[in-house]
Amino acid sequence: MENFGKIAVGCRMGDRPDPRFVQCLLHLAMNMRRGDVVLAPVIELPAHWAACAMAKQFLTKTTCDTLLMLDDDMTFTPDHLAMLRDNPRNWSYGIVQGLCVSSKAGHGPIVLMDGGGAKFDLGDETVETLMTGLAFTLVRRSTFEAVRGQVGPGSLLFAWQPTGRGEDHYFCHYARAAGVRCAVDGGVVIGHRLPVEVTWNSVTREPEYSTYTSSSFFDLIEELNEKHANQEE
Repeated sequence: MENFGKIAVGCRMGDRPDPRFVQCLLHLAMNMRRGDVVLAPVIELPAHWAACAMAKQFLTKTTCDTLLMLDDDMTFTPDHLAMLRDNPRNWSYGIVQGLCVSSKAGHGPIVLMDGGGAKFDLGDETVETLMTGLAFTLVRRSTFEAVRGQVGPGSLLFAWQPTGRGEDHYFCHYARAAGVRCAVDGGVVIGHRLPVEVTWNSVTREPEYSTYTSSSFFDLIEELNEKHANQEE
């Protein structure tokens, strides 16, 4: 299919969805194109189970061609979906995400390249990636079918891994094994709502903002870089 066809919008909601996300979701729902649908939110499940439940609802309850997967801490407009689905550069991919940043301190763009490393000079181009997240991501029906063929009947489409990698990496790994291509569209920049710590600086008389630093995201980038370097030797 040249474009993404009819789209079903699905979201994973924990016990405290961000209020700005809810506002964005409502605006999106009120501006859907004919043939598009909004799925019932999947609530109060672990992230990988929620993704599986969303996929099942999409595959069995709709005839749509593509699922837009949303996380409940992202911000966006209806135009962002239009930009993602109508960009011809995205049509050759089975999984395409808008550009968002990591929630971890440093807040680098989540663009993990095939061959190792992260791309920080993305601009507004669409680039093929090793994987994507599920934050604002188009996934074709044919991609789910391809992953099902890889993992086999009765297995989860999304699963956490003993290595600590998430359900998004798991899904993209099997999609790529089936020949499905993943990409990030740098022209579709979406927001990521983050918890921050605020303290008062009595010297500057201004608030200071900080976030808890976790190295896991950057550890993954380093691991991919080392793998790529070893392959070139």
